[in-house]
Amino acid sequence: MDIFDRLGSFIEGLLDDEQSRNPRTGTGSDPDFSAAWEELDNYLHDETDEPPRPSFDQAEPSGVPSHLRRDFRNLEVPVGTPFSEVKKAHKKLMTAFHPDRHSGDPVKQATATKVTQRLNESYARIRAYYEGGTA
Repeated sequence: MDIFDRLGSFIEGLLDDEQSRNPRTGTGSDPDFSAAWEELDNYLHDETDEPPRPSFDQAEPSGVPSHLRRDFRNLEVPVGTPFSEVKKAHKKLMTAFHPDRHSGDPVKQATATKVTQRLNESYARIRAYYEGGTA
C-alpha cells in the first residue's frame, strides 16, 4: 500500500466519521449536539416567532424635522432624545475628539478639528430647535 492509498483511506475514514455525526441525518453519538443543531435549525427557519426588529424610523417622534436626523446621528443619540441627554452626548464627544488631545500629530489634529466643527454645528441646530422650535 503506497502513501496515496493510505492517505485516501484516512480521508475516507474522516468523511465517514463526519457523516455519522451529522445531526441532519439523525445518527450521531452526541445527543446534546444534535439537540442544539435542531434548536438552531428551528430558530433559523421559524419566521413566526421572530421578534420584530426595531427601526430608527419607528422610534422617531413625528414632531422632529427630518433634516435634524443627521445632527442627532452626528451626536450619536436617537432622534428625539431629550436635550439634556443631547448635551451630555455632545460634551462626551467633544472631550474625546478635542483637537488639543491630538496636538502631537498634525493630521489627527486637523481631522479632530473638522469633527468638532461638525459636532458643534449639529449641537447648535438641535439646541435652536429645542429652544425656539426651529432649526
